[in-house]
Amino acid sequence: MKKKLFGTDGIRGLVNHFPIEPNSLVKIASSIATHFSKGEKLKCIIGKDTRVSGYMLESALVSGLLAHDVDIVFLGPVPSPAVSMLTPALKADFGIMLTASHNAYHDNGIKIFDYRGEKLTDEAQDNIEALFANNQFLLSDKIGKATRLEDCSGRYIEFVKRTLDSEINFKDMKIVLDTANGAGYKFAPRILKELGANVITICNEPDGFNINAQCGATHLSKLSEAVLHHSADLGIALDGDADRLAVVDETGQLVSGEHIFAALLEYKNADKCVVTNVTNPGFLTYCSRNNIEAFISNVGDREVLALMREKGCKVGGEPSGHFILLDHLSSSDGMISALQILSYLIKTKKRASDLNTLFPLMNTFEKKILIEKSFSNTDINTYVTQNADIKNPYLIRKSGTENALRLYMWGESLEKESGVLISQVEEFLERLN
Repeated sequence: MKKKLFGTDGIRGLVNHFPIEPNSLVKIASSIATHFSKGEKLKCIIGKDTRVSGYMLESALVSGLLAHDVDIVFLGPVPSPAVSMLTPALKADFGIMLTASHNAYHDNGIKIFDYRGEKLTDEAQDNIEALFANNQFLLSDKIGKATRLEDCSGRYIEFVKRTLDSEINFKDMKIVLDTANGAGYKFAPRILKELGANVITICNEPDGFNINAQCGATHLSKLSEAVLHHSADLGIALDGDADRLAVVDETGQLVSGEHIFAALLEYKNADKCVVTNVTNPGFLTYCSRNNIEAFISNVGDREVLALMREKGCKVGGEPSGHFILLDHLSSSDGMISALQILSYLIKTKKRASDLNTLFPLMNTFEKKILIEKSFSNTDINTYVTQNADIKNPYLIRKSGTENALRLYMWGESLEKESGVLISQVEEFLERLN
């Protein structure tokens, strides 16, 4: 069954357009409640990021859930990983986070967590899709109640801080923090300050519209400038829902996601891990040389977690900045990852710039191409394989968050080889018209 709601990471889209508009969200809420229903009263927790649309869309979800006798606990603006952590902690049947992650304010969406605090399986998503499409909702003659969790901040902050060894503190570190005007704006500065760091915070005044606006983990120029201006030890950036981490070193240069991942592996003394198929091959060489077994999943932290469970890995992630550390949480958390990296730097007496010297990366080419027609990843990859002689490793995949293709290539002679790749992709797309 072709999905109409779910993408790579939950349901996401332009606000007041299908499916991120009130009428659809009432139906989505009904579908979710019906999916989780066991003939007994359900409990759900709801968090959101700082988008102006959050209150409107939250009201629609709440209407659908209360009508199905679901009791709701409001968390208010919180990071996505706080919903993941608090769902099992509060014995909820499921949790919902209203967010569009790193997207601009005009988008929004929902991430759904099961009773373990884990994102839904493909089977669960398919069932919710079917319920939505067929209007098959289990109606109730009772109405749920809604309450607010007053001490949400304290619970989550203490949880994150407990991921550190007790003797670690950051009293000698000057850190620039960019919260993307997002869900981490209250939590992240407080965590670092309580652990002793000298924190300079930027992009930390959300107004509903400035979330991810030329800031945060996907726009690092302001962070780089601030690190240099304040002569900081490093810069840390989160995205809109604070589940992603980016790091800038003391020279203002980006530390690649692969190098952050390698530092996490060393700090956790891990001998195996899960990465995605867009990871730079230089990281795989590093793993091989250090006797670390690397398993490769498709993009998306749901895919990463599933393979981690299958292979018994405690560390997994994506070079985009989503890192799952199963000793602490079953979803990615930007601040937990940041604290582990800071601890690694303290224990090894390294500077942030040393991270990029852990191993060499292959040269990389990336390109996004907007698409209109429907086709599968298999269709386009088969066509290119059959019609082009490309020597470099490459990947073509459809985006899970927008109507676009993403092209990746690694190696030498990138200008020539990537030109062949683009030509074949464009030829495939023209044949669809």
